[in-house]
Amino acid sequence: MTDSTIIIPRSSFTALSGLGATVTYRPLRVTLALLSDSNVDLFFMITDKQKKFLRAKAHHLKPVVTAGNAGLSEAVVNEIEIALAHHELIKVRINGADRDERKQMSELACKKCNASLVQLIGHICVLYRPAKKPVIKLP
Repeated sequence: MTDSTIIIPRSSFTALSGLGATVTYRPLRVTLALLSDSNVDLFFMITDKQKKFLRAKAHHLKPVVTAGNAGLSEAVVNEIEIALAHHELIKVRINGADRDERKQMSELACKKCNASLVQLIGHICVLYRPAKKPVIKLP
């Protein structure tokens, strides 16, 4: 699998519509992941201003998924998928790991769930993935 990050100007958004991507007006940083079966997944990265907005929204939330000592099992990833589909913005508690392992686990969860990592403090990480009909309007 090869990854590359590019910044797409506003005029190039029409080229992405053929891929079935949802395109917004402002420029976005897009990471393209080219898989061996030639599928293209788009991971939309959020800006610093959007992260600040989402951190404020997530402040009052409680963790809805807990990853234990077993790490990110398929069951935990499925629960994260379900929670992101329902809530868009969730907190995940990662137990039983040191700082580097928690960071790796949160990044792996983002990759597996096509989500963005908003914040990682201690054992709690905040993940965001827009729904098909987004409820949270990003600035």
